[in-house]
Amino acid sequence: MLKRPLLAIALLGSLLACESGKDDPAADALPTDDCYYSSRKTIDTFDKVEGIIVLTTAGSETEATIYYPVVAGTPYCACNLPASFLQDSLRVVFSAEQKEIYPNEKWKCQPIVLTSIATSPGKGTPE
Repeated sequence: MLKRPLLAIALLGSLLACESGKDDPAADALPTDDCYYSSRKTIDTFDKVEGIIVLTTAGSETEATIYYPVVAGTPYCACNLPASFLQDSLRVVFSAEQKEIYPNEKWKCQPIVLTSIATSPGKGTPE
């Protein structure tokens, strides 16, 4: 009879001991606000594709662009990229919805809303 409560306590303790790394960007949840174009029509979806984050600075502004495929890829701008992923040359695996660009607009990148993102093995620009 004493075995069941001890087993339950041991299982609960092991579950509580599992905590995602606070320094790992992959542990961050995706922001749900600040996606001003999330209501636009979805024209394509990506599921677990590898990309690379490239940071560009103009004055005091820093912008992040995800390139997919990694080598000579198309630039994508994610409206909900977590701040912890603002690392130049960071390889990521992401899923996203690509949103439409209206005919009267010009974008330097394709707008996307991330549905998931995680770091990928191998940091740095491709060889």
